Amino acid sequence: MRKFTIGLALCILAFVSTLQAQVIRQTEKLSNRLVNELAEHPQSQHKVLILLKDHIDMAAIDEVFYQKQLSLYERTYTVITTLKARAAATQPPILAMLASSGGVNQMATRGYWITNLIGAEVPTYIVDVLSMREDIESIDLDVEVMLEPFQKGRPGTRSVGGHEIGLEAINAPFMWGLGYTGNGKIVMSIDTGGDPTHPAIDNQYHGNYFPAAQCWFDPGGGTTVANECDTHGTHTIGTMVGLDATTHDTIGVAFGATWIGSPGICGAGDRIGAFQWSIDPDSNPNTIEDMPVSINNSWYDPDVTDECSASNAYKLALDACEAAGIAVVFSAGNAGPNANTITMPKNISTTLVNVF
Repeated sequence: MRKFTIGLALCILAFVSTLQAQVIRQTEKLSNRLVNELAEHPQSQHKVLILLKDHIDMAAIDEVFYQKQLSLYERTYTVITTLKARAAATQPPILAMLASSGGVNQMATRGYWITNLIGAEVPTYIVDVLSMREDIESIDLDVEVMLEPFQKGRPGTRSVGGHEIGLEAINAPFMWGLGYTGNGKIVMSIDTGGDPTHPAIDNQYHGNYFPAAQCWFDPGGGTTVANECDTHGTHTIGTMVGLDATTHDTIGVAFGATWIGSPGICGAGDRIGAFQWSIDPDSNPNTIEDMPVSINNSWYDPDVTDECSASNAYKLALDACEAAGIAVVFSAGNAGPNANTITMPKNISTTLVNVF
């Protein structure tokens, strides 16, 4: 009986190995960095982003929104319901295949409706199988993004009722005089997080006034309230909304706004998920009061390819945010002023406002 069991196991192993060997990889569907990853680590698990072929052209829909002069509510509701419906109609076969396949990290599989994308952690042979599917357009390696390189300058001088010199440089006081202080608005940070106890941004944390789940998105780290894995996120949130409540020293451009955030560049951060969450933080497509008016980013993807392509996952996410009425703002970096110094994926300019 023991010999039979061992023999049967060997037969099954041989069959599976033969099956895997017969799979022909369609490398044209794989990003260059994923091809290199498979070659260098054929026995490893690979974190991948699987883009379905049937995705919606949100840039074209956005043009229709402008032509019809739709309200923010009409924009947001249409974006959420349309994208969710397409994902629900097309993702189940791939999700079922991943759920029934050996070697797949079932805890890591997740579907995104913002881009009709599936994230997964799979062995090499599953990548090969996926590359053969007609309903899949491309597969990329899910990598950790990086902060734009920077050098810390000298601390600013605090003054009672004063403001930072950078605010003068961009003529912010003039805009404040016209009433544009951010009052009643929400801004979002995708960075290293944010410290909700920092005196310059503590009163402005949206989580002080609304449920934490609507104010903080961290699926990778699993935290449920705002926190900081570095100091950079807190710094940039200060640039957005900072105000010293004691001295009334103004640090931020929109000091009247509140902030929400995601530690999208802390370890296993989830940038696509953060953009998706931003459109509907309270999981109710009928509300827009929970949605930020803008999202600030200071990160880059060191090796993304075809970022201007209509089927690039980043571009699809940025197009969806724009269509929903959210202004996505990226740091231009600190490597200028020469040409080609703005890093990926935000070195695109599909319209005058996408991306800033």
